[in-house]
Amino acid sequence: MILSGLILFISEGTGNFNEIDNYPLVIVVGLTFITVPITEFVYSKKYK
Repeated sequence: MILSGLILFISEGTGNFNEIDNYPLVIVVGLTFITVPITEFVYSKKYK
């Protein structure tokens, strides 16, 4: 998650969300922040 966020800000060269033009990369970063915690929750319940 952190690596995908860093790639987004480094490739765009800005820290301001209003200036980001690479929308597919923004979507991928957003999906990682949603899917990784859900996946970790499911696997923690599976192996408990």
